Amino acid sequence: MGKTWILAPQVALWMCKAVLLPQILYDSVVWWPVVSEVEAMDLLWSLQSSCMRAAVGSTKITPIQALEVALYITPLNLAVIGAARFTAYRLKCRREWRNMGLGYSKIEFLQEYPFTLKQERIPKKYQLVQQYKILILTREDWCLPGKIANPNVDTWFTDRSGIKNHFGAGVYELRDSHRHSIPMGSLSSVFLAMVMAVLRCTERLLSKIMTRRRIHICSDSRTAVAALAKYASARKTKWN
Repeated sequence: MGKTWILAPQVALWMCKAVLLPQILYDSVVWWPVVSEVEAMDLLWSLQSSCMRAAVGSTKITPIQALEVALYITPLNLAVIGAARFTAYRLKCRREWRNMGLGYSKIEFLQEYPFTLKQERIPKKYQLVQQYKILILTREDWCLPGKIANPNVDTWFTDRSGIKNHFGAGVYELRDSHRHSIPMGSLSSVFLAMVMAVLRCTERLLSKIMTRRRIHICSDSRTAVAALAKYASARKTKWN
């Protein structure tokens, strides 16, 4: 920046967010305890104040807190801690985080609810040979003889529901009129509910020890069906 020329505010702000900030947050999961020191906080505050003043063309007497609110920018020390926590949680979900109780591994929130619950994320696994087929049927296919309405085929239907951020799933077996509901609470999603419904159908079929029978599990979730069609999975429920 010079006295006779200056970047456009949008360009300067973009450079701060897209170029400078990622470089500062790089490996923050390792060095994040340093931001609690006074010297480090002063350096981060000086750097961010220079960038924001350059972005809006303000003077040195402009309060830095006012610019942070106006530009929707998080203070750098809090951004570093937030990035470190996000990385630590991602590593914990992949079972690659080791809490030694010292240095950078002293991130307290990992020992609090709901982060102590079992994780849905798992290291990516691959299944090159699938024992099932995925069929995307049209409305006309349901009316064809022997396609879906076949008395020699065990047909299962799955569905999901949600209200006030609480989700659940249900399954129904056409042959035995078997019904089963699956409450999943508030820490779930519509996608996970649909995959869980398919999983419960599979578990019941395995418990009945059914062999050499044709089985249809019907789902109205295109997203869940597309996920089951993939050969790789990073979700525990989908892999099961």
